Amino acid sequence: MVNLEAPYDLRLSPDGSHAVIVVRTVNWRDNRYESICLVHAVQNGQTWQLTQAGSVNQAEWLDNES
Repeated sequence: MVNLEAPYDLRLSPDGSHAVIVVRTVNWRDNRYESICLVHAVQNGQTWQLTQAGSVNQAEWLDNES
């Protein structure tokens, strides 16, 4: 169970076209948990990793309308 990646935060973009997902992972080399940020395009189902190193504490979208 420790090896399982666990999503713990999901935020939809203001227009609903994308979602950001924060996922907890295990870093066995450094013996710690880390959080990565994934972006998911709702229309085509494509998902890509946004962060490569470190740990994400929270993710927020900026609203272009303000």
